Amino acid sequence: MNELSLKPAEFVSILRGGFTYLELNRALLDRLNVFPVPDGDTGANMASTLASGIETLKGHEESLIDIGNRFNKELNRCSRGNSGFILARFFHGFFEAIGNSALLTSEKFSRGISNGSYHVNGALFSPAEGTMISILSALSSALLKDKPAGISQALKLTDVICTEALFKTPKQLPVLARAGVVDSGALGLVFIFRGMLAALTGSDPVKEEESDYRFAPDPDAGDAEEDLPEYRFCTEAVVRRNNEQDTNLDEWLKSMGNSIALVNEDKLMKIHIHTNEPQAVFQRLEKLGELEHTKVDDMQEQTRLVSAEGSSSGTVAILAFVPGEGFERIYEDLGVSNCFIYGDTLPSPEEISKALNSIDSEHIIVMPNNSNILPSVMAVRDITTKKLSILPTQTVIQGITASYGFSADDTVSDNVDSKNGFINDAVG
Repeated sequence: MNELSLKPAEFVSILRGGFTYLELNRALLDRLNVFPVPDGDTGANMASTLASGIETLKGHEESLIDIGNRFNKELNRCSRGNSGFILARFFHGFFEAIGNSALLTSEKFSRGISNGSYHVNGALFSPAEGTMISILSALSSALLKDKPAGISQALKLTDVICTEALFKTPKQLPVLARAGVVDSGALGLVFIFRGMLAALTGSDPVKEEESDYRFAPDPDAGDAEEDLPEYRFCTEAVVRRNNEQDTNLDEWLKSMGNSIALVNEDKLMKIHIHTNEPQAVFQRLEKLGELEHTKVDDMQEQTRLVSAEGSSSGTVAILAFVPGEGFERIYEDLGVSNCFIYGDTLPSPEEISKALNSIDSEHIIVMPNNSNILPSVMAVRDITTKKLSILPTQTVIQGITASYGFSADDTVSDNVDSKNGFINDAVG
C-alpha cells in the first residue's frame, strides 16, 4: 500500500482496520467509561456507530466522495450515544474536506481532521474539555502545523499527538482523575487511528492492556458532587423533517436537559439529549416531522449494571408486551416466557407492576413494543422492587428481533447490550 497517498479502496481498507482495532478493544472502553455518566457503553456505542458505516461500503469503493456520502448517511442515521454522535459529526466534516479528490493525501487528511473537529464543536451545545473534543483539537493543530509528508507520517504523528492528549484528559476533567482513568471516548479515537496505521503498515491489531490507561485515583480532584448525573434518560431521535419550523427548539432543549447535540442535514434532524422527560422531547419533535428512530437509555440503570458487572447472583427474565395471543407463541419459541397480552386498552402502571411482581426473577428486561406503553413502564420503574432494564422497542417486530439476542447464561448488561444491537438492526 502506498504510504504517501491512498486510493479510495485503500482508504476503505485502513478505515476497516480502525474499526477492527476499536472492536477488539471495545470492552476495555466500556470498563473505563465514567463521563458524562458511568454507564459502561462508550465502546459499544462507538463500535456500533462505526460498524454501520463500514458495512455500507461493501462493494462501493470507487471514489472518495461516494464513500463519504454512503458512510456519513449511515453514521448520521445509526449513531449511538454521545460518543457515537461525535464520531458521526467528525466523519461528516472529514469527508466534506476531502470532497471529490481522486487520492487521499496527507494534506487532505490534515484538512479532514481539522474540518471534522470544527463540525463536532459546532454540533455540541456544551463541548467539554478532557474528552474526544480535546483529542481532535490537539490533533488538528499539530497536523496543520507540522505538515507531514505522506499518509504514513500523518498517521504516525496522529498516534503520537493523540496519545499525548489522551493522558492529559484527567487533568482537564476532574471526574477522570477521581476515577483514575483516561477518557474512554478519547481512547476510542486513539484506537481507531491506531488501527488505521496498523492496517496501512500491515501490522496486526493489538488487544490493549487496561492497566496502561488506569492510574492512582485522586479523590480530591474537583467536586465529587459534579459526578452525579443530573438527568436520567439518554434520549435520541432521528426526525424526517416536514415544513414546520420551531425557532425556539434550541432554548427549549436547554431547559429540558444537558449533553445536547443537534444536527440538521438535508431532510433529517438528529438529536441527542440527557433528560428526565424523553416522551416530552419526542412529542415536541413529532410536530417537525416523522420520528424515524428513537432510543431511550436509563443511565441510572446502566450505571447500576456496570457496578454489578460480573455478578452471578439472581436470574434474568424478559417481559414482552404483545397485542394478542398469536404473538405470545412466537415469543415463547424464542425463549421469552413472560408476555403481557393486552387488547384495545393499554396496560396501566398498576397492571404492569402486578405482572412484574409475578415474575420470579430479580432482574427483568422489559420490552414495551409500543411507544404509548413506554411511559407507563417508566413510571412503574420508580415504584417496583424489581431491577428493570427497559428496552425502548416500539413495535412487536422490534421486540421479536431483539429476543434473538437473549441468553440466560449472559449477565444482565451483556443481554441489554446484545438486545440493543438487534433493535438497531431492526430499525435499520
